[in-house]
Amino acid sequence: MGSRARLVFLVAVAMALAGCAQLVPGGDDRLANGWAHEMVQADALRDEGLTGEGVTIGIVDTGVHVDHPAFADHQVPWLDVVNDRPEPYDDGGHGTHVSGLAVAQETRGFAGPNVMGIAPGADLVHAKAIRGDGGGDGPDVAEAIDWMVEQRVDVLVLSLGQQPRLLPIGDAVEDAVNDALDEGIVVVAAAGNARDGDTGRDCNLSSPATVPLVIAVGAVDDEGEIARFSCTGGDRHGPLGVQQRGDPNKKPEVSAPGVGLVGAWPERVCGNQVSEYCVLSGTSQATPIVGGIVALLLEANPELKSGDRATVEHVKEAFMMTAKKQGFDGHHDRYGYGIVQGADALTWLEQHEVNRDGGGGLPSLPLPSAS
Repeated sequence: MGSRARLVFLVAVAMALAGCAQLVPGGDDRLANGWAHEMVQADALRDEGLTGEGVTIGIVDTGVHVDHPAFADHQVPWLDVVNDRPEPYDDGGHGTHVSGLAVAQETRGFAGPNVMGIAPGADLVHAKAIRGDGGGDGPDVAEAIDWMVEQRVDVLVLSLGQQPRLLPIGDAVEDAVNDALDEGIVVVAAAGNARDGDTGRDCNLSSPATVPLVIAVGAVDDEGEIARFSCTGGDRHGPLGVQQRGDPNKKPEVSAPGVGLVGAWPERVCGNQVSEYCVLSGTSQATPIVGGIVALLLEANPELKSGDRATVEHVKEAFMMTAKKQGFDGHHDRYGYGIVQGADALTWLEQHEVNRDGGGGLPSLPLPSAS
């Protein structure tokens, strides 16, 4: 790795430390993040009987607290790159929160809120490559991603990031991500958060969300407005920004709910109290929402699981063609192609076959306009 920066930072940790985490009162059986499920049409997909069954979601993060009621039905294959501990744990909380948003079981009847994830029937694989303080080394993250490929996960959720290098040649994390894409793994990564006091206009998309076939995810609030902290992408990349990105790879690709989401927490301090549940905001939270939607789509279309780069691009095309515009046409450098619409994407997939012409983009497809 030489003398270059080796730290990879979780994109939501700063938000939590700034006070976005707070204790959630229990005793309410309603779906805690129901508005978010509805916004991305996850409820409509579950009405079709889709839960993510038969699909494996891999998450690289701070770990996971598997003793939480939200993971009661999950047997979690585990790798600890940081401390080499054999059993799952989470000394930060971020990984438990992210994992729960994707795959948590219904927690109805427990003392806390019902924090069911988008794809509660999906299998979970977790690799700890991030320390409890939210930092980590690039080689550790790359090793965790390589292990995910060995585990044959179908979806890889990366709620982490670092500022991309001017010349990304030899970047271990991006190389590992590209290896995953070669195996047909759909990789979903956080767009990144602005530093405290800045806005999303003050920060550029994080790596590895910058990798062309990765689905980069921005965050919106419960009104569908782009979150203040959600970083900026666009249609240019590379040294000096002179290379043009084509559809469906303009960045970020999509946005999803990422403000004020309730999730599982590993009995640590949240806000100013110890709790099993916590509210966090960040593109880290939006990313497992999209990862869960991908799992539901792959359950309905098992021929797309662990295929190749063409099947990954096919999923991206579905999102591009069906995402909900928020007052713009084409692509927006913070919303992406729009807010993910799971049921509409499923319909699109049912009507289109995988393009194996190797064209590397879809300039001939007319993008939907704002309604």
